[in-house]
Amino acid sequence: ILHWQATVGGGEGAAGAGERKAGGGGGDNLFGEGRPACAAWLAPLSRAYHAVYTQQEGRDFIGMRDFYNLLKLLRARPAGDRELAREDLLMALARNFGGKPEVLRRAAARFLAECYPDEPAPDAEALPLPPARALLAANLADRVARHLMVLTANGAALPLLFRAGLVDPDRATLLVGSEFPEDRSELFLVDQVNQVKLAMAAGRTVVLLDHDNIYEALYDVLNQRYVVRKDPTSGRSVRMLRLAIGARSQLCQVEPGFRLVVVAERAHAYARLDLPLLNRFEKQVLLPEDLLRPAGRQLLDALRAWADGLVRESGAGTLQAVFCGAHPGTLPSLALQLQMEAEAAADDDDAGAAAEGGGSPAAWLAAAKRRLLAVATPLAALHCRELRALADDAEEGGAGE
Repeated sequence: ILHWQATVGGGEGAAGAGERKAGGGGGDNLFGEGRPACAAWLAPLSRAYHAVYTQQEGRDFIGMRDFYNLLKLLRARPAGDRELAREDLLMALARNFGGKPEVLRRAAARFLAECYPDEPAPDAEALPLPPARALLAANLADRVARHLMVLTANGAALPLLFRAGLVDPDRATLLVGSEFPEDRSELFLVDQVNQVKLAMAAGRTVVLLDHDNIYEALYDVLNQRYVVRKDPTSGRSVRMLRLAIGARSQLCQVEPGFRLVVVAERAHAYARLDLPLLNRFEKQVLLPEDLLRPAGRQLLDALRAWADGLVRESGAGTLQAVFCGAHPGTLPSLALQLQMEAEAAADDDDAGAAAEGGGSPAAWLAAAKRRLLAVATPLAALHCRELRALADDAEEGGAGE
């Protein structure tokens, strides 16, 4: 059996090791016995993984666990599927090699080149990767998938998960990390682990927000090495996992439906989180623009072009010098908010909401500009003709009322 640590060790390298892990005998036989059609894909998949792994820059963000779970996901396809469709491979790659979009695109291009050598070389930037919403939903609906790590910026992912309906707030337990000394004590950690224990027993989703202190207690949960015991009263089988704090540990019951979702800042995860921890998760990036529909993306493009013009006209140099508190996520968040208001207006048939955020793309853009005007800096309003015109229109509208 191949050990996880031997990612590229030995004379055969990761390519041969990956083939042996997937096609060898015993319980780890993913593509071998009874799956001759699947087994034919092992060599190109393993060669592609070896190239991707050895050519990584910086820390090894992609590891053997990602490749092994890629094989598991492909193995779960119907037995009658003799061919591996490009769409299936791209979905499996996006789920298991996600977390860094640029790395995923390079990896997907390499896998496609190895698996479909007779087709033209794929353009990594033009690959039609699945949207973030579909990837997150697929993970959360998969009872045997790894737990989920959602990487974001400015804490955007937490409300997005709830608003998009990916996580039901009524069926979720939210635990928030803290750097206050009292919140780093063993007593606080025990309380937080007990909250996880209760959620496991109830089959609830646990959402951890910037909670680095608790990860060490959850390694056995992340490994998903279940101990199965039979309840002497009911006779049903009960799955259990171990929670640990220091040298103390306890087997805890796990009901179907339990999921662990970690929300972390991208920069922090890339630079600070341990690689063994990262490799135990399916990782996806979730930002406001990831939930935009085509009309919302058109609005975002128009907003960015308009804002760039204001930055140039004002001579401010940055968007934050034009709009108070602006950051790279401000315009995508505004576009998403207007999209959601328009969808709610369509559902509720609310004429007032439709007039503000719904209707034509021009109406969306006008509504976005009015909201940004409210946080424009005085200097920008002084130097930008369009901001002055917007302000004059707002004053006239207020006077007319």
